[in-house]
Amino acid sequence: MKKSTIASLVALAFSPSAFAAETAIQTDDVVVTASRVAQPRESVIADVTVIDREKIEQSGQSTIVDLLQQQSGIEVSSNGGLGKSASIRIRGANDNHTIILVDGLRVNSATLGTTSIQHIPLNQVEKIEILRGPSSSLYGSEGIGGTIQIFTRQSSGEPRFNISVGTGSYNTQDLSAGVSGRVSDTSFSLQAGYIRSDGFSATNKKDKNNYFSDDDGYKNKNISAKIAQHFGEKHEVGITLFHTDADDQYDSSFYDSGTNTLKFQDFNYRENQKLTAASIYSKNQFTSNWLSTLKVGVGIDSLKFYDPNATNTASVESSIKTKQNEYMWQNDITLPVGKLSLSAEKLEQEVSGTTDYSKKKRDINSLLAGWVANFDKHDVQANLRTDNNSQFGHHNTWYAGYGYQLADNWKATIGHGTAFNAPTFNQLYYPLDSSGSVGNPNLKAEESRNTEASIRFNNSDRDVKLTAYHNKVTNLIDWQFNNTTFLFSPVNIANATLKGLSLSDSEHLGNLTISANLDVQSARDEATDEFLSRRAQRHGQVGAYYKINKLSIGANVFAESQRDDSGFNNNKTAGYGILNLTAAYVLNSNWSVKANVNNILNKDYELAYGYNTAGTNAFVGVTYAPSK
Repeated sequence: MKKSTIASLVALAFSPSAFAAETAIQTDDVVVTASRVAQPRESVIADVTVIDREKIEQSGQSTIVDLLQQQSGIEVSSNGGLGKSASIRIRGANDNHTIILVDGLRVNSATLGTTSIQHIPLNQVEKIEILRGPSSSLYGSEGIGGTIQIFTRQSSGEPRFNISVGTGSYNTQDLSAGVSGRVSDTSFSLQAGYIRSDGFSATNKKDKNNYFSDDDGYKNKNISAKIAQHFGEKHEVGITLFHTDADDQYDSSFYDSGTNTLKFQDFNYRENQKLTAASIYSKNQFTSNWLSTLKVGVGIDSLKFYDPNATNTASVESSIKTKQNEYMWQNDITLPVGKLSLSAEKLEQEVSGTTDYSKKKRDINSLLAGWVANFDKHDVQANLRTDNNSQFGHHNTWYAGYGYQLADNWKATIGHGTAFNAPTFNQLYYPLDSSGSVGNPNLKAEESRNTEASIRFNNSDRDVKLTAYHNKVTNLIDWQFNNTTFLFSPVNIANATLKGLSLSDSEHLGNLTISANLDVQSARDEATDEFLSRRAQRHGQVGAYYKINKLSIGANVFAESQRDDSGFNNNKTAGYGILNLTAAYVLNSNWSVKANVNNILNKDYELAYGYNTAGTNAFVGVTYAPSK
C-alpha cells in the first residue's frame, strides 16, 4: 500500500466526516461475547464490534469472509474464490488463535485447530460479535487473538416469511427462504439456503505444483432452526440447529513415482465438508438475582476428499472428522455491585477417519468465574478460568480490565490478560507418513500475555476509538526438520511479539454515513526479527453509505500493504486496493432489490501467493421480507 494511501486513511479517520468499517455502534447495542453476560455496548471494556442484520445488508458483501475482511484488526487469506479455504487472523495472531463460535458452540477441526468459516452463509447470520484480544479466560484454548461469535437467525413478533433470490458473476446463484416468529408461548425460526457457483481457477501459474486452469466450482446447502418454549417470562427451554453441506472443487496434482514427476489431470479434485452445531438448553430465572443457563450441545466438522490416483481419474476417498460434545452450566448472579458469573464446562473431543492417530480422544474440564460492574464513572471486569486437559493437565488464564469516563462521551480503558492454545491432534499424534512427517506428543501449549489501552469518543452520531496493544506469544509451535532423526516434526521453538495501533471512526451526517479504519501493526518472530507470514503492516478501509427515500447507495475502498506469504518460501503478495459499490431500492414494505459490484477496477491481487481472487464481479438479488 502506498504511503499516500495510508496518509489519506489517517487524515480521513480524524476528519469530522469519518467512521469505522463496522459502521456506527449505537448505545443500545447489547454485547454478550465480551464477558459471557449481556452488557450495554457502551459499558464494554474490551475492543468489540457488533455487526447486526441491518449492517450485514448495508455492507453489500455476499460472504462472511468478505464481510470480516472489512473489520478493523482482521486480516483474511483465501485459497481461491467462493468456498475455498480461508484463514482469519486477528491483530497479527495465527489463524488457529481465533475462537469461532456458532450460537455458542465450537465447530472447528481438532486436527487443524481452525474453523472452516468460508462455509457459513451470510443468509443464515443474524448477528456477529467480534472480541479482539485475549479471550481464553472466557472460552478456553485458541483465544490468543480473539473470539468471533456468530448468531444464526432469530425469532420475534408475529410469524413472517422471507425469501431472497440472487444471481451474479461466475454463474453464481443464491436462494434463501425462511419463517420466524412467536405463537403464544412458542417462538421459532427456520431458514434454509442454497448457493452454487461455477467459480474460476483457484490457482494461477505462480503455484507450479498445483496449477490447473479449469474453473473450480462450489455448492452449499444450509439450514438453521430454533424452537423455544417459554414458561412465563422467567423460564425457557429450547433447541437450536445449524448445518451446512458444502462441495468444493480445487486444484492439485499427484506425484508419479514411475516418472519421478508431478502430474496434473483434467479432473476436479473436490472435497465435501459438513459443519453441524446443535444444542438443547434451559434458561431459568430462579430468583430476581439468579439466572441459570444449562446447555448440552454438539459440534461436528466432517471432511471428505476425493482425489484421482496415479493411473486414472477414479475417485479415491479419504476423510477426517471432529466431534465435540459440550456441556455447560452458567449462573449469573446480580450483586449489590455488579454481576457475578460462575460456570462449569466439559468439552469432549474425538477425531476419526482414514488417518490412524495414536490417540483419538481428549476431554477438557473447565471452571470459570467472571465479574462485571458499572458504577459512577467506572467500569470493571475480571475473569479467571482453569482448564484441565486430559493430554497435558491444567492451564489457568485470567483477564482484568478497567474503564473510566473522562468526560461526557469520552472514556479511557486499560486491560491485561493471558491466553493459550492447546496443540492440535495433528501436531501431537500425526502418524509417521512417507514424507517423514510425524507428530510430537511432548508439545507444550502456546501462551500469551496481552496488554492494551484505548481512548474512545461516543455519542448518538459518532463513535471514535483508538486502541494500542502489545501481545507477547511464547512456545509457538512450528514444524522443523530434525537432522538426527531425519523426521519433520512440530516443536515449541518460536516466540513472537504482536503490537500495533487500531483506529476507527464512525459518523452519521443526516442521510450520509462515512467510514474509515486503519490498522498499523508489527507481528515479528523474536529470534529472527522477521515478520510473520501473511500479516500486512498496514491495512484499512474507507467507505460511504447514502440513503434517500427508498434508495440506498454505498461504496468502500479496502487497501492492504505487502505481506510475506509463508514461512516455507520467500514469496510475497503485493499491496493492493479494491473498490466496491452497492445499491438497494425498497419497492414497498415487503419487497426490495439490491445490487453490488466488487473490485470494480478489476484489480489483479492475491490474498495468498499462487491463488486467484475474483476480478470485477456483480450480484443482483430480490428479497421478500415483510417489515415488523
